Amino acid sequence: MSVISVYEPVPNRIRSLVRIVAAAGPLQREDLTAYVMPGDEQRPDQVRNIVREAVRLDLLTETNQEIALTDGIRPRDVANDAWFEGFIERALFSRVLDEGDENRPVAFATAWLLTRPTVPKFEWRADLANAMHDDMEGDDRYDVTNVDRAAMLAYWVRYAGYGEALNFENTTFLIPDPTRAIARQLGDLLRPGERLAMRPFLERLATSMPVLEGGVVRMQVEQRLRLKRDPATLSQATSLALLRLHRRGLIVMHADSDAENWLLDVAPDNPRPITHISRQRPST
Repeated sequence: MSVISVYEPVPNRIRSLVRIVAAAGPLQREDLTAYVMPGDEQRPDQVRNIVREAVRLDLLTETNQEIALTDGIRPRDVANDAWFEGFIERALFSRVLDEGDENRPVAFATAWLLTRPTVPKFEWRADLANAMHDDMEGDDRYDVTNVDRAAMLAYWVRYAGYGEALNFENTTFLIPDPTRAIARQLGDLLRPGERLAMRPFLERLATSMPVLEGGVVRMQVEQRLRLKRDPATLSQATSLALLRLHRRGLIVMHADSDAENWLLDVAPDNPRPITHISRQRPST
């Protein structure tokens, strides 16, 4: 049972619960329940589910009904939006979970989503199971077996920066777009002033973010795809992210005539070549 198979623990609820524990100190379960949902007859089951998922994410520990922050997590960390988003991203998407980890399917479902076109195709509560069936060999749907679980995946993908919500004609769509996730890790991927050929850059990207091209999660997903990607052409999602980072001035994309070319899938029948990526030195 992964975090997307339970409907109460959306990211903001987990964040709120952890902040309560950080502010009030270790709490008995019944006291925490009273903080979170005072007067709600259904609160024990709902709080139990949120606490369980926060413990699985290693944000909280529970011993003898006492719930506390995990050792090493400081209250001021929990209050920091960037820290919390980065923690969730690492917990679910940036490391390869063990076979027995119940949240393992989340990264695989996300890797599949990032192979899809960056168009308003999937509504927030979309039938992703049928789309996976059409795209991939085999029966594994990575826990996304109904529209409610698809919505839960959408919440976590957007929160961690691997997708965006697009409101169009009174409908909310999930767009695969890892721009924010890549931006969060740019400091570890490229030093200021460093210029790197695309192949080693993509290798670094795949190591840090295994749901992207070349990553161990993504490769397992792509092996199941009926329609294979040209190895020298990046997916629309990764292409969009790099283009957006370039336009924001966070990276510079180069296309040298005498170097190995990679193609960004950013326009129909008109891929953009790219050979190197660099980061500008901060101005003094």
